[in-house]
Amino acid sequence: MMGNTKGDKMRPARTIWLTALAAFLAFSSAAFASSSGGGEKKKAEGDHGGSKGASSNAPYFILDPLPISIIRDSTGKGILVIEIGLDAKTMPGRHEVEHMVPRLRDLYIRVLNLYTSRDLHIDEPADARLIKKRLQMATDAVLGADKAVVLLRQVLERRTQ
Repeated sequence: MMGNTKGDKMRPARTIWLTALAAFLAFSSAAFASSSGGGEKKKAEGDHGGSKGASSNAPYFILDPLPISIIRDSTGKGILVIEIGLDAKTMPGRHEVEHMVPRLRDLYIRVLNLYTSRDLHIDEPADARLIKKRLQMATDAVLGADKAVVLLRQVLERRTQ
């Protein structure tokens, strides 16, 4: 009997798919449960996290978490989840930033995928300073320099054996 069957070749891809699906479901259900209306969660300047009162007049708002798979040798080795806040410098700037959120999220995911594939060492924690620097460069590329500041709210890693 031959050792290389089609099922053996599909196992790493299936593992990656199931890992990504499980992570997506876990984080999307948590985000859905904690948000009041979906989309971006808005935070007032005077609100320090405990209150649920949201103000669309504040220049600061939070994006939904960005889950990124950590893949080595065609095998899922874990997941990196980044939660980002954006602080627009001015109120007119906030409206410009809000309209560019889909483009920013897309670029953030591409930047983080490059980070996990090239710069994340499998036996070391993620470098939050490098992640913030690259996300800020991506933000400046889309919006222009000094339009918004990237604030890292959370860097979460889940590694598998």
